[in-house]
Amino acid sequence: MAPGLQRVLLYAHTIRHLTPLQLYWRLRYRLRSGHARQYSAPRPLPPVDEAAQARLRDLARRWSAAAPPDPDRVAAFLSGRFTFLNKTVQSSRPRWSGLDVSKLWLYHLHGFAYARDIALLQPDPSGPEAERVRGWMIDWAERNARPETPAWDAYPLSERLLNWSLVVSVYGWDDVLIRERMHAQLDCLRRCLEYDLRGNHLLKNACALAAAGTLLGSPHRRTGVALLEREAAAQFLPDGGHAERSPMYHAQALADLAVLSAALDPAPGWLVRAGGGAIDFLRGLLHGDGRCAQFNDGAADEGLPALDVIALAETCFPPPPRREGTRAWPESGIYRIDPGGGSGLLIAKAGKAMLDSQPGHAHSDLLSFEFSVGAQRVLVNSGTHGYAESEFRNYCRGATAHNTLQIGGRDQHEHWSVFRIARRVHAVVEAWDPAAHRLRASYRCLHGPRHSREFAWDPRGWWRIEDTVHTREEMYVAAFLHLHPDCAVTRESGAPLPPACSAWRIAWNGGAIVVVIAGAEAINLVSGMRAPDQGWCFPQFGVAIPAPVLIARRRVSGAGRLACAIVPEEGSVLEAARALAGDSGGASE
Repeated sequence: MAPGLQRVLLYAHTIRHLTPLQLYWRLRYRLRSGHARQYSAPRPLPPVDEAAQARLRDLARRWSAAAPPDPDRVAAFLSGRFTFLNKTVQSSRPRWSGLDVSKLWLYHLHGFAYARDIALLQPDPSGPEAERVRGWMIDWAERNARPETPAWDAYPLSERLLNWSLVVSVYGWDDVLIRERMHAQLDCLRRCLEYDLRGNHLLKNACALAAAGTLLGSPHRRTGVALLEREAAAQFLPDGGHAERSPMYHAQALADLAVLSAALDPAPGWLVRAGGGAIDFLRGLLHGDGRCAQFNDGAADEGLPALDVIALAETCFPPPPRREGTRAWPESGIYRIDPGGGSGLLIAKAGKAMLDSQPGHAHSDLLSFEFSVGAQRVLVNSGTHGYAESEFRNYCRGATAHNTLQIGGRDQHEHWSVFRIARRVHAVVEAWDPAAHRLRASYRCLHGPRHSREFAWDPRGWWRIEDTVHTREEMYVAAFLHLHPDCAVTRESGAPLPPACSAWRIAWNGGAIVVVIAGAEAINLVSGMRAPDQGWCFPQFGVAIPAPVLIARRRVSGAGRLACAIVPEEGSVLEAARALAGDSGGASE
């Protein structure tokens, strides 16, 4: 296909999923770009809402008690070491421009989350830390008076308004210059709400308008609250999950709702319901180490820790009762299989893959899963290294970076650019039996084959993950099992196994499991490969750690099967292998 026609088709398949309002706002912002705009504060300045300031100050006290920021990271900022995305800039004060860094790095700098963390840990308004933070805010206001990118882009603008609102409340400031600039930023944000992107961006815009507008006595508060009520209803699914299906952005959205709940008095019922459901969902994504599963864009150690967000949110919303064991969040497509008794925990992704009108953070990770034993993460999706600035961006989004199949050498979705997806697929859950700890789901590939996967806990003492691929044309299928970097992998050479079965021991400090693979024609163990990229774990943006991955391949024509068993240390590897092979004998490989 000619490159020009291919690009036209990519655009066509991408645009057809957008809403008419998204297209309208995208065109409107494009036509308006490049024009200088000025924003001003109202005259006279409305007084600060002292009750809202007191509520936000109380929230900060609860935040610092329930989930205090990292003191070493705070100390580094105070010493002039500004580190984001694993890149450090040393400066006595923040350098707002002229840096050789990515746009996302600058978004962190202009977002002022580091100032919020300093205020949470050092709340004394007469201390040197407060004076340092105030100096940074005044410096930003003076050096960024003109609305220009990236400082005045809607996303960092929203982050800054939320964080400045907390800082001002903690220290009890009534600084006229800071208030004037916050009013100007509110006015700017109202004019550039991200209706074209929607998703978590628009949700954050609304939270900032509502929270900062309440604190400052701005009429923009009403716009923010009304917008947030609509977006909360649209973006938080009935099961509590965020529609973009990214655990990292779900946690960020929940933290923003917590801040808003403190600013408003009383918190409206729709906000309380959204917060409670979001807490329950985030709990369900946690492994035993307290970190989230890495589905879609996000990294387990990036941003606010999930446990901290939950602890904060539980002080703001009536927390739902804790429910253990096997559970599902079907609208979000998350299935938590937890038989108990030391068997381990499996979290699988099935159902709808993404928010179709905002698929930018989606990966080809349908029917992927993660597995942990106690506090040890064992099988993990690779995570996210970064966005436009990342050399691993294409790899992170693809099927080969996840514990799923790549069929015919193609990804599940048609990824392009940094955040674009043209054609995409969704999975259908065919069977869900929580009592039997069993899930079966499938999807049809863009190029025709159908992939069905079943997860099940066998009461005889092992896990079974079985893949079936139906295709009219012969093609190669590859299954990936990505191991956490803490794990070491060796080939088992014990008792003879049935034909086409092999066993691999996965060990870590204090434990081990055995993975039996059946039906593969070839199995490779690789780690830290480049060109092509393979065998990497990305626990934070900008951090790439080599990690072992087992790749099982076979040719399929008509119908083909690949299967694996995860056998705890005390389980019978031979019995699991025979069950996978459907063979009661013991023929050697």
